[in-house]
Amino acid sequence: PNTSFRSLNYSLKTGKTLLLRDLFKPDSHYLNKFSQLCFNQLKTTLPKGDPQYTFEMLENGLKPNDDNFNIWNFTDKGILFSFPPYQVASYAE
Repeated sequence: PNTSFRSLNYSLKTGKTLLLRDLFKPDSHYLNKFSQLCFNQLKTTLPKGDPQYTFEMLENGLKPNDDNFNIWNFTDKGILFSFPPYQVASYAE
């Protein structure tokens, strides 16, 4: 009854599955940048209900770690991150 999703990205040259970290140099702190960019974008969509609860959920769900940014895809504009229900907001939001 629950929705779930995942993404699979791979190199067309090698056929190897690509992880987000494969795209960046070690110690480049790319997760910090993505965390901040996503937070700044998503905080503008916070509902009016319980702002503290929602803010904390958003903040926790966007901490810069691999698990929080493991669903992503390439688009013609860059990288699109997707977040499962309850990672950054409730399912209804």
